[in-house]
Amino acid sequence: MNRVAVLVSGGGVEKLLAVPVIGRGTGEEQACACLSTLDDWQLRAQVQRLVFDTTSSNTGLSMGACTLIERALGTDLVWIACRHHVFEVMLSDVFSVAFRTSSGPDVALFKRFQKQWPFINREVFTPGSDDLFVSDDMRRLRDELLVYYDDAMKFQQPRDDYLELLHLSWTFLGGAPGSCVKFQAPGAMHHARWMAKAIYSLKIYMFQDQFVLTAADKKGITDISLFVALIYSRYWNEAPVAERAPLNDARLLAQIQAYPH
Repeated sequence: MNRVAVLVSGGGVEKLLAVPVIGRGTGEEQACACLSTLDDWQLRAQVQRLVFDTTSSNTGLSMGACTLIERALGTDLVWIACRHHVFEVMLSDVFSVAFRTSSGPDVALFKRFQKQWPFINREVFTPGSDDLFVSDDMRRLRDELLVYYDDAMKFQQPRDDYLELLHLSWTFLGGAPGSCVKFQAPGAMHHARWMAKAIYSLKIYMFQDQFVLTAADKKGITDISLFVALIYSRYWNEAPVAERAPLNDARLLAQIQAYPH
């Protein structure tokens, strides 16, 4: 048995309308459940936007729930995909360039690192070396982000793995000299877990002297760590702030275009 939550928002108010049961998680059944709920509340005419996760059952161009709802309402709607889901797609694509993709639930390199973790001295780690930051833009970004991550950890009070990602990025960029840094044990690594690829890559880079890596693995981990610390972590952290989205998207695209390949 599946359920789908139907929420509406507008005028500064957000309301959960219903959580109807659906037989399967197909786009058609989700769309029918949403439309039925809108009819119960007589809200069809007020719908202007759709907010959704980026699953194929939602986004499919033929039978996705968003497509079917838009078609049933007979009007063009603004599609607002979950920004964290969008950023997860980006990280997955970058990771697939650095490493061969796997159809299994785990990343073999991460699983091996997780087994090695009890034998690693967490007081001995290596942040990103100066020679990794090969251009003036990369060095400028490093200095800018050291301040950003420090402020975000102090004043935004991010939760759990959000905080861990910021802290690891800050440490990788050289923001935590000495042996006072506390590293969390590697956690879930499956492909569906947000940020796992970023968190594992940063940890593996900083403990590479205590973990066996092939030349290809080391290059891949280095490339991912640089991208995450210099580009990805800031915009992931900013993703929930809707009013900054247009400017952040423009900055992100400009930085990706200028980023060394």
